[in-house]
Amino acid sequence: MKRILICTLLMAVMIGVSIAEPIRQDNMRTPETITREDPVNMDQWAGIQDNKSNVGYVMYVKSIVRGSDAVDLIKRNLSYFAYDDPEPGQEYCIAVVYVRVLSVDNSTQRVKISYKDFEAVSSKGVVRKMRVVSTLMDDLELITPGEGETYLTFAIDNDDSPLLLYKQSIWFDLDF
Repeated sequence: MKRILICTLLMAVMIGVSIAEPIRQDNMRTPETITREDPVNMDQWAGIQDNKSNVGYVMYVKSIVRGSDAVDLIKRNLSYFAYDDPEPGQEYCIAVVYVRVLSVDNSTQRVKISYKDFEAVSSKGVVRKMRVVSTLMDDLELITPGEGETYLTFAIDNDDSPLLLYKQSIWFDLDF
């Protein structure tokens, strides 16, 4: 049994399949409990219900890459983009966001999580749009049920502790 589990995990890693991470109810936050002053932390999930499309999903910020590590990652994934340095006094930040679709009306419905739905907000309240600077960043389109990750890239002031804002209502803490 142990050998089968190890082989399954290795196969999933080799083909790029994400192993579903457990969602604990004590780590779940709902939109009405999330504010700019009390954002979703790294070890918490945000539960989101889109009543218009009747889609329920959860998301969390899985990791953050900043500064020279972010530049290295961007340069390795440039493809057809020309690299531009961030403005003086700023650095690139990449937030890896994990999303899992939980419920939908139609089992083959597509759910699109767009980088355009996210903004970085500096500690001074300056809003920064996502920047498409490499092939890492793209919209995440899932066929339900499904899960995946998206990489959000933006420039922030050096040594700032920004928040990530999703659809003008869900705040995520990026100060890990």
